[in-house]
Amino acid sequence: MITVFFTAYSPDGLIYFRGSQDNGDFISLELRNGSVVFKFYLGGESSVVVQSKKKSYNDGRTHTIRAIRTKQEGALQVDSEADRVTLTAPGANSALNVGDGNHFVGGVPASFNISKWERFDIQWRGFFGCISSVKPSQFNELDLDNPVRSQRKQPGCLMDGDRLHTTDRVIGFPHPGYFVVSGISMNTNSSLAFDFRTREANATLLFQSSRLATYHRREREASEGQGYLAFYLYQGYLVAHLGTDPAQRSKLVTLRTDAKLNDGHLHAVFLSRDGETVRLIVNDRLVANGTLSETAEIGSPRAQMFIGGFPDKVKPTSTEIPSSVPMIGCISDIYLNFKRVPLIPEVHNATIGMCKLEDPRPHAEEPLQADSGGESRRTADRLSVQLAAPTVELRGSMQVVNGPFSVQAMGSNLVLVPTRPPPEMNTDAPTDAPTDEEPTTTIEEATTQPTVPSPTCIAPPHRTSDKPGAARFGLSKRSHFRVTFPRKEDISYETFSLSFSFRTSKPNGMLWVWANYKNYTRYFNMSLAEGRLELTIKGSNNTMVMRIQEGLLDDNEWHTVKINKADKELRLQVDDLSTTEKKVPKAGVVRKRMFVGGIAPEHERLLLGRNPEWKFPNFDGCISDFVLDGITYDLLTPKNFARDVVPCVQPTPASYVHEGGYFTFNRIQYQGDVIQLGVEFRSGKANGWILALLQSNYTATRVGLRLISGKILFEVVIDGVKKYVHDYDSTDAPTCDGQWHHISVTLDGKKDEFITIFDGARVPIRLDGTLSRDDFAKLKTLPLHVGGLAENAISNLGEDSQKGDSSLQGCFGRLQAGGADLAFESARRSNKVLLRECYYEDKTN
Repeated sequence: MITVFFTAYSPDGLIYFRGSQDNGDFISLELRNGSVVFKFYLGGESSVVVQSKKKSYNDGRTHTIRAIRTKQEGALQVDSEADRVTLTAPGANSALNVGDGNHFVGGVPASFNISKWERFDIQWRGFFGCISSVKPSQFNELDLDNPVRSQRKQPGCLMDGDRLHTTDRVIGFPHPGYFVVSGISMNTNSSLAFDFRTREANATLLFQSSRLATYHRREREASEGQGYLAFYLYQGYLVAHLGTDPAQRSKLVTLRTDAKLNDGHLHAVFLSRDGETVRLIVNDRLVANGTLSETAEIGSPRAQMFIGGFPDKVKPTSTEIPSSVPMIGCISDIYLNFKRVPLIPEVHNATIGMCKLEDPRPHAEEPLQADSGGESRRTADRLSVQLAAPTVELRGSMQVVNGPFSVQAMGSNLVLVPTRPPPEMNTDAPTDAPTDEEPTTTIEEATTQPTVPSPTCIAPPHRTSDKPGAARFGLSKRSHFRVTFPRKEDISYETFSLSFSFRTSKPNGMLWVWANYKNYTRYFNMSLAEGRLELTIKGSNNTMVMRIQEGLLDDNEWHTVKINKADKELRLQVDDLSTTEKKVPKAGVVRKRMFVGGIAPEHERLLLGRNPEWKFPNFDGCISDFVLDGITYDLLTPKNFARDVVPCVQPTPASYVHEGGYFTFNRIQYQGDVIQLGVEFRSGKANGWILALLQSNYTATRVGLRLISGKILFEVVIDGVKKYVHDYDSTDAPTCDGQWHHISVTLDGKKDEFITIFDGARVPIRLDGTLSRDDFAKLKTLPLHVGGLAENAISNLGEDSQKGDSSLQGCFGRLQAGGADLAFESARRSNKVLLRECYYEDKTN
């Protein structure tokens, strides 16, 4: 048995490992996505992986692991018997032979050879948190104060109440998230400073407001103090608000930079309040100052400060922060009045101690350091593994999760770059003279280039879900799956059993509906209502509602529901919470079909007409393991039973556009007579729109970039006249091959040329005066569409719509317009899309 006491904020990390380099036997404890995982290998076919039920053990609180191996049986218990799992390894071996192998706690050094265990998918990534005790049963408690060697480890752990007080300074947002800490206050003699880096044009940095009730505290309370502060990026510019009333100029000061800061570099922000003067200093340069006549203290330590974004249930007012797009990037070194603000999250969906990416193992050349003495304020907890200044061992190109990027070293910094050449949005380099490497073509030559037959399209492989077969509902308001039964004898509404798992961040939604669909006077309806599970059984004469009051279930964690009905009795259970059992009305429902995740659109009007009290939208989240009377149903197939349902995955850098989907943005701010657009995309479709500038109600003037029969077509149309059309086709890199591609186009009125870059191949073409200054003025006023067009736009295009292929179903990565990055979260309108949820497999080259 191994007993470990630990405290962590990192969702992943190695807690303990011991193995033999000779025979490969090992035993390990890991954190993976917030769960505790116990693994061992006994040789041959005898291995086991035991995972805890809960996935929230990276909450900064102290937890106790008991991992017990009895021959081939592995038992894992975390904290209490409520989270205890036991599994038995296959095979004949029953002895663990690790010889005199070292005990590794919190990680392994770079020099440690892990090749023996690569097939076991061990989480070698360094643990971030505190380990106070490790007790293997056959040894004395490990002396964590005096290890043989250590790296990036500090003695002792400082606790703030029941939460770990981290000494780290960095918060990473590799995907949309948030980090909530206790609030601050600023009087007329105070300052606030922090650093950040991002490539997003729009991003939330810091926000605190007395108007917001506290989030995720046991007792919700109005924030004390008054006023608000906000730091955010808008179109790349840093904007800061400080005041007590956004409606009165005398009680609010707004400062902004004169340069864009979304360049991926580190920027230092310093805001000072000195009497009525408020100054904004960025990178040691005064960029703006203003007057705030309001002298009241702004904010309160009892309030909450939101860093990097907001939880789904927190909705700040647009008058206080006009752009609340979540950040992708890093924030670090927050100081109030020249004292560092400790990063003790009340709730978080972010990474502490890491910015963007880091290698799973420490840098090989970093020396192993002797332990130093701890501070007197620290508790008896003995080991604190920190990643305040992580080093990275680069092994070639590392892939971002589901994104076409890699990490490269630039001096002492790590930067995120596309694995394919990035879109060239700035055409400052001279292109008026042709060269051998870059031939220049005229418009006449470009439109008469020979083309080759379109390639066979290949569907991109899918990513592995965190639950096999999990289905993602919510692409549209009418998303659902229909479970059908060929014979009435296959199902009975009087006696049945049902179980499934779900996860969502939305408080309301229909999970399962079974009814008499002609009039909806009798039904079973299982839904989430304000985050709690609610099962309604409506019979001919009366209605009963069963509610699970324990715990909110809209925490985006997996929860399991079980129903057992026998005659008039129905038993309902969620996870390991208490079971509810009641006598229920007889609901004579149709025995041909039931709905999962919502209802069919043709039923919606009838349902609301008969039941105006119905308050549940279709479900927005993931459902898996749907088992009815012992039979498991695949919620993704057959496709004709599913509407707007796709595989479920964890958040990714790229966003997904479904059939009929699109993003629409407001008009872009361009520089002069230069129209610049670029995007990364991945699709297996031969037809669909990639980018377009047009008004949906008047498509005769447009800029279009789309796939037709696997070839890219770029066109410029002014008042129905095609001023420019260009086919781009590459047999070496077909565009519908299921791989990541990236394309950018630039119309430069001043240089009188058009430039296209596809996967790094740059082709400039002279416009020869085809587009006038008035033409450019018209095009610059048009909204931007990405991934597809709305139905009315397709209808107005007529024959040019290419048989209704409006959307390029697939995933879209980095988007650029007007020379700057554009976040998909800032779209004015979207349809059938998933923000930061691309279910296509990651790149492998």
